Amino acid sequence: MSRRKTKKQKQQIVKYESSNISQEQMIEIQAEAYYRALKRIEDEKSKKDEQKPEIPKKKWHERILFFLNVCLWPWKINKRFNVSNRIYDSIPVMFVSFVLRLTGGIMWFVGMVGLVTAVYNLIVYRVFKDIVGAGPFSLVILLLGAIFILAADAFEKETDSNKIYAYSASIIALVSCIVSIIALVGM
Repeated sequence: MSRRKTKKQKQQIVKYESSNISQEQMIEIQAEAYYRALKRIEDEKSKKDEQKPEIPKKKWHERILFFLNVCLWPWKINKRFNVSNRIYDSIPVMFVSFVLRLTGGIMWFVGMVGLVTAVYNLIVYRVFKDIVGAGPFSLVILLLGAIFILAADAFEKETDSNKIYAYSASIIALVSCIVSIIALVGM
């Protein structure tokens, strides 16, 4: 096997020498071609970045007017207000982020109340079992609530439709399971 490798290497050297171009010149030519290819790729990337249109930020009164216009006269949106072409992605994103924020907020509040209660019972009543029993549980609930709130913030920035629909479907299925369990228990 090693004979074949050395034979191939010798044949390549002979090819370079026979074509009246030295091996160093060939390396320089290849390096120049590589440099030009990299330069072209960088130029294409910069052109793509330049082509992304920037969305102008709306002032607070424009947002209120848009909200009123959408709520009261949705069939006649004023031409000044641009509705994004991604409105179909916005509806599941808004619903899922609302559910995540609501769930996270409730969990965070329950965890905070549990921790404050445990510390209060320790200081006032000198009851140590609350800090050992309810303290870690409250801390876990508090952290999960914070994670849910951060997940809602991150999900609002998502632009990939596949991820949006997959995540929305799982959250909506989870909400429907919870509602059906509540309905069954209420009977």
